[in-house]
Amino acid sequence: MPVVVARVTECEWDASFPDDTRVLDATRLEGVLDRLLSFVHDLVTMDPQDESQAERVRSLLAKHQLAQDQFLNAHTTRLGKKRRPKSG
Repeated sequence: MPVVVARVTECEWDASFPDDTRVLDATRLEGVLDRLLSFVHDLVTMDPQDESQAERVRSLLAKHQLAQDQFLNAHTTRLGKKRRPKSG
């Protein structure tokens, strides 16, 4: 699924994007960065001797809504399309 990072969540009527394109706008990008910082903080405080690190990382990703199956719905929106202007 294509994801674009943009200031707007609608493209021009004549722009060509796949129908399932998602947008990561400035507000949502800030949220992602905040969650990444929290994730990294939790990650570096993990016990390096913990044998279940992979499972703990998966758990942390889910906790911060960064897991693959969460990311798109939590942090992006569907790209809209402006209406074609009426011809005069």
